Amino acid sequence: MPNEAEREAEQVVLGAMMSAWSRKASSGESVPMNSAAISEVQRIISAEHMFSGAHQAIFSAIVRLEQAGETGIDPVMVMGELQRVGLLGKIEGHYLHTLFARVTTATNATYYAEIVKGAADRRAAFQFAERVRQFAIGDPERLQQATDTAYAAFMQEVAGSAADSLKSVSDDSWLLTDILDTWGQQSPSAMTTGLIDVDELLNVNVGGLVVVGARSGVGKSVFAAQIARHYVFDKSLPVVFFSLEMTRRQLYERDLAALAGVPLGSAEGKVDLDDFQRHKLVKAAAKYEAEGSLLFYDDTPHISLAHIRSTLSQMRHQWGNPGLAVVDYIQLMDLPRRDREDQAIGEVTTALKQMANEFECIIIAVAQLNRKAEERTGGVPQSSDLRGSGQIEQDADVIFLLHDAGKYDEARTGEVDIILAKQRKGQSGVPVTVADYRNQAMFKSMAKE
Repeated sequence: MPNEAEREAEQVVLGAMMSAWSRKASSGESVPMNSAAISEVQRIISAEHMFSGAHQAIFSAIVRLEQAGETGIDPVMVMGELQRVGLLGKIEGHYLHTLFARVTTATNATYYAEIVKGAADRRAAFQFAERVRQFAIGDPERLQQATDTAYAAFMQEVAGSAADSLKSVSDDSWLLTDILDTWGQQSPSAMTTGLIDVDELLNVNVGGLVVVGARSGVGKSVFAAQIARHYVFDKSLPVVFFSLEMTRRQLYERDLAALAGVPLGSAEGKVDLDDFQRHKLVKAAAKYEAEGSLLFYDDTPHISLAHIRSTLSQMRHQWGNPGLAVVDYIQLMDLPRRDREDQAIGEVTTALKQMANEFECIIIAVAQLNRKAEERTGGVPQSSDLRGSGQIEQDADVIFLLHDAGKYDEARTGEVDIILAKQRKGQSGVPVTVADYRNQAMFKSMAKE
């Protein structure tokens, strides 16, 4: 029998799954939306993990409604679905509203789903132990066979659908055929930056973790923001940008300066704009507002991995998987408590790589470099200059290092090198020189289009 906390966890999960909401469409109409908890909870548990038969029926009804394409799933809709399948008589109608009333927010549903999963796993373990005990007493000659059978049943219950993911090569004949059909074909990179000469070298798969590293002031945040704008305004893909250094106002000012091609310092009156530049700024602001519906900034300070995952989940629920997510920058995050900083940073990059795969997007992790590059002749950075570099280098699919070439060589004033220090699927160690327009919050390609 579950304890009170486990029973309440089941109730909170179901209440969160029925917490429908609505958003306003561009037409001004209210569009019903399902709770993000429906998809998030299903990543952790299924109906069978619930102890209560009534809770199992409610869970299954919610899932059927979502799979049928229903939106705005709430207690009334679930009641109708239970009535349709003849199970409403086993559940008091007002009980659904009681579940709904227990929930103040759907964002903690995954926490309670983990409690439900843990309780289900413990019950499965007790059942496994009891089956083995019974055979050990009653039929010891069949103990090994009974243990194997009971263990398989236990693992199936604990692993759930994950047990079905184990396939042999023979089961994947369609994949082998597809590989042969596309053998030798150059696959396009899932990521682009909008800088032609950089994109000619870039080859990243969906689910890639891209690290952008530089010393302070070289432009790592500028570069990451430029890629984000490229995804939104050129590729029409949703982007979420987690900024731990700048406020939303500062982020908007940076974007507007880049889009208008005016000095960023003019936002604070350090540079005066002429009438033509001001006209460009107003025009850029109109474009920014009209086409910026897919650009989301989160300036929450000291964000954690849990915050990033929750935000990406909510974004997927509303808009589908993001095209790009940017974390600027990882050393400022609320890092896991570990003995050493490099261990904590390594845990962050590993988790970000997993999220990139889970949400089928590109994640850019902006990172600070240590001072070693400044001690070298020419100041050229290396991957080993990344703070916590070991695990970052292992997890990253691509590492960009920015080098302020003009700072060390007067002949290269106005130039910045974007060094492709690592790339799993292509050339590495290749520098690409771009024109330095950091005063306008951007870089420009020096290649001929």
